[in-house]
Amino acid sequence: MEDLSAVPPAHAEPRGPETEPVERLFTSRREARSKRGFTIIEMLVILAILGVLLALFAFMGRGALDTQQEKAAIRSIQQSVWQGASAASARGRNTELKLVGRNVEVREVGSGRLIRTEELPNGVTTNLPTLVFTPPGKISDASFALVEDGITVTGSKGTTRLVVSIIGEVIAEKE
Repeated sequence: MEDLSAVPPAHAEPRGPETEPVERLFTSRREARSKRGFTIIEMLVILAILGVLLALFAFMGRGALDTQQEKAAIRSIQQSVWQGASAASARGRNTELKLVGRNVEVREVGSGRLIRTEELPNGVTTNLPTLVFTPPGKISDASFALVEDGITVTGSKGTTRLVVSIIGEVIAEKE
């Protein structure tokens, strides 16, 4: 009986002494490369890609942060106007809302008692005038004349106009 295990299948590539050194050469290079790791060029390319990605994320993150700060300033002013009207109504005393430095403050007129204070984020400005609220919970006529054209809140992403009603309702409109 003949030993067929030594006979290559019909579809196999011919193997002979002339192909073995070439195969051994490629195999040894592959093995050596897998043992040695990354080349310095490959590492530099990876670091460059990571640097670009980090710069993009930092740039996008800063814009999102600026937008959130502007929204926070708008909400603070809206809530402070509402709180001023509510405090005047509930306490039966005049209250005032004013900008002191970077702080939006609501105080009782007369006693000067602080009811609420909110700091505006850096980079956000406003033309908020001093508003006086009377006991029925509405803005005094003199104060309302100051906000007829609205209150502006400006940041790096643009300007928002806050439209104030006589009873302290505030609606934000992007300009």
